[in-house]
Amino acid sequence: PLTPESAEERLEQLDATAAVQAIRANVAIGAPMNAMTLLRAVTISLKDALENLVEILDGNVEGETSWQDSNELELLESLPAAGLVGSLWKEYLGTSTGADVLSDMSSAYAVHALLSSVRAAAERVRKAVPGVLVGPGGEKVEALAEAMQLL
Repeated sequence: PLTPESAEERLEQLDATAAVQAIRANVAIGAPMNAMTLLRAVTISLKDALENLVEILDGNVEGETSWQDSNELELLESLPAAGLVGSLWKEYLGTSTGADVLSDMSSAYAVHALLSSVRAAAERVRKAVPGVLVGPGGEKVEALAEAMQLL
């Protein structure tokens, strides 16, 4: 099984599309723990990137656009969109194996807290620069709340 560290290392080598494919492939081949470890790593990276961008946006003077050239925005754009991550959690939690992996209440609580943090940061980014939340299927940040309801 993947460790959180090895999942993070693997994700650093993948673009957003490949990361999504890797998560789905692990579910498809019957490796739900690896899928969850990758999905948690993507979600943590997304949370951190969104929160870092929020810090920059909060410190900006109105009309300032320095955030557009920031490393934080570049990192955020290299990750799957927040709505897509929410959809991946919905897919994962909708499988019997995914639900079994998170049957431990402390694991479910930790994922709920993580998704809640991503959602809160995405909502703050949405107010200032909603375009950075758009993924292949649109914005769909509400998919995070939908995934949280499955926990």
